[in-house]
Amino acid sequence: MKAQDWFKTRDGSRAAFLSAHALDRATLTPVGEDSAFRRYFRLNRKGGGTMILMEAVPDGSPIATPGHSML
Repeated sequence: MKAQDWFKTRDGSRAAFLSAHALDRATLTPVGEDSAFRRYFRLNRKGGGTMILMEAVPDGSPIATPGHSML
């Protein structure tokens, strides 16, 4: 599996995470990716304020960048 394919499977997990943290009403705007297979979204919260959400390929994944670690 390629990283882009892995990211395509994340919609349900991302929605569950946002819902669990009362952010399910936020508007998500993609703001980029980097060479370590991470991608970023800006969350515009209802009522004001913004946050950044980062998604990353799990540590130890065969598609992760060599040496990748979230620790």
